[in-house]
Amino acid sequence: MKKNTLLFIFSVIISTFIFAQQTEKRLALIVGNSAYAGGCALKNPVNDANLMAATLTTLGFTVIKRVNVRKADLEKVIYEFSKKLKDYDVALFYYAGHGIQVDGKNYLIPIDAKLNDKTAVRFEAVSINYVIDEFEYYPDNTNIVILDACRDNPFKMWSRGNSRGFKAIPPASGTIIAFATSEGATAADNSSSANGLYTTHLVRQLKIPQSIESAFKKTRIAVQRASNGKQSPQEWTKLTGDFYFAKQKKSENANTPTIGNVESTAIYGSINLNTEISGTLYIDGNIIGSVNANTKVPINKIVTGNRKIEILGAETWTGTVNIYKNQTTIVTAKSIKKSFDLPKQLTDNRDGKTYKIVEIGNQVWMAENLAYYTSNGCWAYDNKQSNVNKYGYLYNWETAKKVCPDGWHLPNDNEWKKLEMYLGMSQADADDTDYRGINIGSKLASNSSVWNSGSLIRNSEIGTSGFSAFPGGYRSSSGNFNYIGSYGLWWGSTASSSDYAWSRRLGYNYSKVSRSTDSKAYGFSVRCVRD
Repeated sequence: MKKNTLLFIFSVIISTFIFAQQTEKRLALIVGNSAYAGGCALKNPVNDANLMAATLTTLGFTVIKRVNVRKADLEKVIYEFSKKLKDYDVALFYYAGHGIQVDGKNYLIPIDAKLNDKTAVRFEAVSINYVIDEFEYYPDNTNIVILDACRDNPFKMWSRGNSRGFKAIPPASGTIIAFATSEGATAADNSSSANGLYTTHLVRQLKIPQSIESAFKKTRIAVQRASNGKQSPQEWTKLTGDFYFAKQKKSENANTPTIGNVESTAIYGSINLNTEISGTLYIDGNIIGSVNANTKVPINKIVTGNRKIEILGAETWTGTVNIYKNQTTIVTAKSIKKSFDLPKQLTDNRDGKTYKIVEIGNQVWMAENLAYYTSNGCWAYDNKQSNVNKYGYLYNWETAKKVCPDGWHLPNDNEWKKLEMYLGMSQADADDTDYRGINIGSKLASNSSVWNSGSLIRNSEIGTSGFSAFPGGYRSSSGNFNYIGSYGLWWGSTASSSDYAWSRRLGYNYSKVSRSTDSKAYGFSVRCVRD
């Protein structure tokens, strides 16, 4: 009787969970503006809005759609949308059309806007904060903002010299904000197709059972490839739960709970051990066997989780490693006797400045951002010398390639990968884009309080590599300085196209490290590696 009662209670719990998933209430407001006057008309936005509305309807959303709206109508429908938010678990706002940034604020442009001068923007356009501020009242919901805007600025006569594209928008708790292209950049209207490049690829990903983060990531990769690196979508997220546009069918989900006795199945990963010392190899105190110095030792079928590895011989080496399902982690057991005889610091003979340096694997890196001044393509954050003393200068890509001192150089993309893989990143992750490599970002970061509070510094592996990455922010191509204390961005010497190059990025709220392509006109920090 007791057993049957427990089974009944468990089945009720599972049924309640499944029912809750099926009854998740989803609401979407879709806006597409194409019919602009004065030669500013766009081909794709209305088609994009129709495609997005149809897709979200099949995914269980109640859809409110408006196309070619005037300012009064746009404000009215946003207000009506905001009043409904309290009755829904998921809310999505999608906009396609002209958008503009003025004085650091982002605006959606209705079709009746004339915008003869800068002041008119406040009266004739609609601030995107009109939508985003409403989401702040519902932090427990999943709130999604998708802006397929930032088409070429149609108001160039008076806005020349202002920022291109939108400025990054810090999301509220429970919110993710997605741009069709990078901050400060524009996305071209696609004259060769009825739909825009971003929305075309995004709706394909929304239909695949995967997390929302994965859907945006794969969209970014597809758009970057299709545009030859000229368009690179971007997101900012403070989501607090898991969300899937398309849920897996029960028969397809291997993790769906079942009632009854099942055979326990272990989940395994593996290690490639590079050892510079000889001795007996132990994992979690269990003898695995003997290893010889200067060999590569594959170790398979290791149960996932945190594992302690030891080699006891003439030298002793101890380390810990996280084992992940179906992934191979690279571990190096170094000999203290073989370490480079490094000086304590590097002195730049050009200006006499000194820099800490660190040996990581068989590479030697500067452990501080470069602070060498050159007259072209070089900036202090906010044009303040005090920021240089702490974070170094920001350089555009062309300058970054040439600015390292003699005997040192700007690392190429493969050298960055080599660093990441030495710290435990798999080859597959190293070749991927966006944030990847669990805890690798934390290992690279400085353990200093200069980082804003987030998952990067809350991780126990913070600062363990000695690389000491500092969040120096960046300078956009339009001259705006952004994210000091929150993000650090560093150039690599490998170009991805005529206008873009590979870079690395750490964010205060990510324990991983991002590999992405960015405009060569941006100002990023520089870390040099020894020749």
